[in-house]
Amino acid sequence: MKQIAYLFLFIPILTFAQSLNSSLGFAGFGDPVDGYYFSFDISFPISKSFEVAPTFTFASNTDFDHGKFFYRTIDGLLKEEDLENNRGRQVGTAEMFIYFKPLMLFHKDIDFKIGSGFGVSNHTYSFYVVDEEGNITLGSEYGLNYSFSLRIIYNYHIKNYYFGVVVGASDLISYGNSLIGMQFGISLDR
Repeated sequence: MKQIAYLFLFIPILTFAQSLNSSLGFAGFGDPVDGYYFSFDISFPISKSFEVAPTFTFASNTDFDHGKFFYRTIDGLLKEEDLENNRGRQVGTAEMFIYFKPLMLFHKDIDFKIGSGFGVSNHTYSFYVVDEEGNITLGSEYGLNYSFSLRIIYNYHIKNYYFGVVVGASDLISYGNSLIGMQFGISLDR
């Protein structure tokens, strides 16, 4: 029964939506391509050249690094190790983007968007260290923060479908990461 209720909630949203978009690509957490991301949004037109899009993005990486690693033992002592450590960061954001589309005034098959979004992000940072004796030290940090992101999108339309390129920076208020990817979508207003 819940599925039917969700369907009745989703149908009115789609009647006002302009397009459904998804993108997939590389996320940079220090290097341009040291992770991956995927994103999904629904665009709603405000005018011919402006739209808003609730956007959900997930990005992750695993970074192999050599250097010093600091951690606290159970008794509270701060220790330092000069070992190889494996770190990974996962970031999920829910943002409301507003896009300006200057080319839609002149050309309907080419879509160029410049936009910014504001919302919330959830971070999880985990790591582990294996020393020479095989002992493993685990650790993690997490938090919920405000987020601000920027994106530039170029799409080419073929009938009701389109594909394009996305370049941007996500979650600039807290840790931040770059995004480079491909976008695929379907237009609902054509």
